[in-house]
Amino acid sequence: MAVAAMLAGAGCGEAEHPGGLLAVSGTVQIGGRPVESGSIQFHPTSTLQASGAGATIRDGSFRLAAERGLAPGSYAVEVWPAAPADEPASGMTFDPITGAEVPEAVPPPGSRSGLIPTAMPRGAGPETPAVRIEIEVTPGGPNQFEIEIAG
Repeated sequence: MAVAAMLAGAGCGEAEHPGGLLAVSGTVQIGGRPVESGSIQFHPTSTLQASGAGATIRDGSFRLAAERGLAPGSYAVEVWPAAPADEPASGMTFDPITGAEVPEAVPPPGSRSGLIPTAMPRGAGPETPAVRIEIEVTPGGPNQFEIEIAG
């Protein structure tokens, strides 16, 4: 699976929270198409870093404001596209593999209910993110990332 994360253009730096957290933003595409909705999670790669954070992907974009942002450092990134916007009948859901309408089940504890990955790269599934990559958040910014996932 080919994945690219690139810094987007030079900027005048991102806003910084008094606690040292930085704003982080960017875009997410699968197969050249923006991810309509989903989530993106940032996990610190060092035990010396502060905790990670997450954001919602909407119309192919995400943004973490500085007050909920990330401390400078390296982060493992997970992308979780959401199910398509088509609504199943009441009490029903779509099977993420076949697309068939099936009775809705109560998600098991710890599952990512509401974030059922569909139309994802080979090997990804309901408990496996579409991609895991690493990014570097820097004090000088711009901390804008373009995440491209081969479809």
